[in-house]
Amino acid sequence: MFLNSCEYDRQEDRYRLMINPAITLKIHPSSCLSRSKPAYIVFSELMKTNDLYALQVTLIDGDWVRPLIAEHKKMRKNHVAESFARVRRAEFFEPKAKKVKLNTTL
Repeated sequence: MFLNSCEYDRQEDRYRLMINPAITLKIHPSSCLSRSKPAYIVFSELMKTNDLYALQVTLIDGDWVRPLIAEHKKMRKNHVAESFARVRRAEFFEPKAKKVKLNTTL
């Protein structure tokens, strides 16, 4: 659920997804939190209209979620590096295909 955590960006008056800050959204106007604009939220649903809206929103403590996001990004980065290393090892040990000359005379 912490992957759905967002931090409020005062300059843009929107929330940024902490796992991917390029994604911005607003709290849906039907939510009781839409006017209070808490610093950190977590949501369970998104709705796309002309804008992207978070539904079923809960206020969270940023001190709780920031370390989790940092650890997740670190693990994801390590996983990508390990996957790349496995591919490189597989390429190294993979036997090269031999060129075969075809007899084209009939």
